[in-house]
Amino acid sequence: MCKATAVKVRDAGTAAHAANMLRGQVVRTSEDAGAAEVSLTLDCGLSMVGFAVDTGRLSVGEACVAQLDESSVVIALPG
Repeated sequence: MCKATAVKVRDAGTAAHAANMLRGQVVRTSEDAGAAEVSLTLDCGLSMVGFAVDTGRLSVGEACVAQLDESSVVIALPG
């Protein structure tokens, strides 16, 4: 689990190889005053929300990469 603001979403074709990158597909985008919020489905089937960092627009159905910093990940354990 992590906050959406910690997830940077890029076009899969322009993303440089880096640690903590998850491949997926864009399912929804919405623009506000700032960066576009992007909902994506990861290749493993999980859903994630993040923000586009590229100036180009991501389109629904487009391959993308979500990158997150390891310090933003929270692991919850039962009990």
